[in-house]
Amino acid sequence: MPAHPGPGREEIDQPQGVFMDTPLKIAVDKASRLLDGFAEEDEEKFQEAIGLVDQRVVTTTRAFFEIMRQGGATMRLVTGTADWSFGEDAIARAVDRTESTTVEQEKETLDGQLAEVLPDGHQFEFRIADAKIPIGGAVDRAISATELANFNRTWVNVDARARFSVKRIRHNDDIC
Repeated sequence: MPAHPGPGREEIDQPQGVFMDTPLKIAVDKASRLLDGFAEEDEEKFQEAIGLVDQRVVTTTRAFFEIMRQGGATMRLVTGTADWSFGEDAIARAVDRTESTTVEQEKETLDGQLAEVLPDGHQFEFRIADAKIPIGGAVDRAISATELANFNRTWVNVDARARFSVKRIRHNDDIC
């Protein structure tokens, strides 16, 4: 005979439904992919993960994995769509990566010309005056694709001064 669930609680005998994309599920999935990116052997996955975070997240991730390493802990993380194992090697790799990685973000004003905007991809390319190679990056998703298409008609090849949020990622003293 099953135990009574306690005062104020009701036992529900129904099959579990499909887990919806709630804000909690989305946050857990993102955090899980991030932790995996730091611990994964594949350097490309690490580069992808580090590109999505700031220094505060690197520092917090370092502390998390360092506590695990000091305690000799391992971890298995299971979400609705994935299953990750973090053994000793993965945890040590994550600590090493977070210790040797810094993320700097700053605002920079540059003179040049807008080369193009990809409205659907929310990407841009900007030619800096006197530079041989253009820079590129992401455009805020709050700006609609229609507005970005207008940027192409209005601002491409026009001398401009633009303010950018620049993220520099250093790993083992190399800029990534």
